[in-house]
Amino acid sequence: MPVEFCLEGKRHHVQAALGRFRTRAERHVNAYLVNTREDEVFFLYFQWLDEGRVYAPIQPGFWVLGFRILSDWELMAFYREGRKMFVNMALKRVADFRGHLCPELVLGAKLCDYILDLLSDRSRSNQGLAVIAENCSSAIDAIQVMLGATLGNQSLHVMDYGKHNYTVLPHDGKGGFKLSFQSPSFGDEDEYGALEEKIRRQQVTLEEVVHFQGLLDARAKRLLAPGRGHEIQLEPLLR
Repeated sequence: MPVEFCLEGKRHHVQAALGRFRTRAERHVNAYLVNTREDEVFFLYFQWLDEGRVYAPIQPGFWVLGFRILSDWELMAFYREGRKMFVNMALKRVADFRGHLCPELVLGAKLCDYILDLLSDRSRSNQGLAVIAENCSSAIDAIQVMLGATLGNQSLHVMDYGKHNYTVLPHDGKGGFKLSFQSPSFGDEDEYGALEEKIRRQQVTLEEVVHFQGLLDARAKRLLAPGRGHEIQLEPLLR
């Protein structure tokens, strides 16, 4: 693993490895996403001189600095002119809180929009809500940002049953309801699951990581498409 490198005369010290990859499936791990002391992220990989010696324990080669990951403010500047990252500013706040956009986060944001619409129809405020969630997915972050029910203020209770079931309880005890919906099918579940398992076992190549991110982006895009909805079942809670 690299410990330091120089770029344009400046020495960068590696603080941590954020990801480990293979540039070739039959080789050992030789590529790294690293975080430096300056809180910058770079991609480096070790290039072997003798590509044919697959199983040699010690092989000569050299390190290559592939690229630097743009910071948040650089990305925002890139998209500012003539582009919009998100039309839904609430979703943008959720993505900023989470650190990235993913399909479960989009589902959570759409669920919160639905809850807020219900509360609006009933002329009720979203202040003073308690929420019981039956999963531990990224949708939980959307609830904390958009509904104000957080783990910290003890208004959000999580029971990880792996189900998208949510019980919403106003603190005055009136008008509680339960929402549930099925996770959507995207048609790529087998491929997605296989790549997810390889990433978990750190047996993935860089190309596979890029492809996996493409699957995530495609899922989020489908969920964000106009008119794309999911059947949400509403069950009033009798008092």
